Amino acid sequence: MNETTGKFFMLLLVSALLSGCTMPGAPAAATQDPGPAYTQAAQTIIAGLTLNAPLSTPTQPVMAVTETSLPTPTEPSTATDTPVPTVTPTITANPEEVIFEDDFEGNSSWHTEQNDSFGFEYKDNGYAIYVNIPNAPVWSVRGKEYSAVRLEVDAARIDGPKKGYYGLTCRHQDEENYYALLVSSDGSYGIGKIQNGEFEFLQEGSDQAGVIQGGEAMNRVRADCIGDTLTLSTNGIKLLEVQDDEFESGDVGVIVKTTLQEGLEVMFDNFAIIAVSDQ
Repeated sequence: MNETTGKFFMLLLVSALLSGCTMPGAPAAATQDPGPAYTQAAQTIIAGLTLNAPLSTPTQPVMAVTETSLPTPTEPSTATDTPVPTVTPTITANPEEVIFEDDFEGNSSWHTEQNDSFGFEYKDNGYAIYVNIPNAPVWSVRGKEYSAVRLEVDAARIDGPKKGYYGLTCRHQDEENYYALLVSSDGSYGIGKIQNGEFEFLQEGSDQAGVIQGGEAMNRVRADCIGDTLTLSTNGIKLLEVQDDEFESGDVGVIVKTTLQEGLEVMFDNFAIIAVSDQ
């Protein structure tokens, strides 16, 4: 390399560094972690909700975050095709770490928006989501990724039809791919998978033992997403457990889903994320 060429190369290098360019082979600058104050919500799902709106049927307490073993209610004496909880506690203890808690009194960590189709709002010392579209899931998630995780939240239907679901979402990859662990004021419950925008229940059940409180009473909903096992519990009682390995990790948050009737509003409180071992 002659002197002229060397000077020219040095000028290019200095210019590139001053302009903030990344030279070939150099590591890219680290992106800023959004942290717990960031929430992604249903910003891009209006079109999807509109597509889901036709009359297709859906195929789709104080915080106790250290609980590790759940009792289960008594099975009804009459046989039915609907899965019902059994009497044996089967959730085993896992090493765990509470990594996020929110009582929704800070009014800053979750998305807020109100329109004719759905809304997210801080009110009455909680976080409310309403949905005015039939057959529509609407969610608010944290903006981070988790694999083995346990989620808990207090939730209650405060307005709208009893036949409407609410609960927790995990392994949330985008608005078209995630799991939803849900209960309803009418006693229905289920673990759903949304894949490529299509909702289906992996398994459903009907509460025959009065585990799920109706009206505006709060229910403590728990979702364990560990390995290929998804477990739904309510008020300390395990309701369902299924295996599915479609999504291995993803975001987490709260979700509300209407069926054939719109106008459902749900209040959430005391949300917690607990990291657990999948061993």
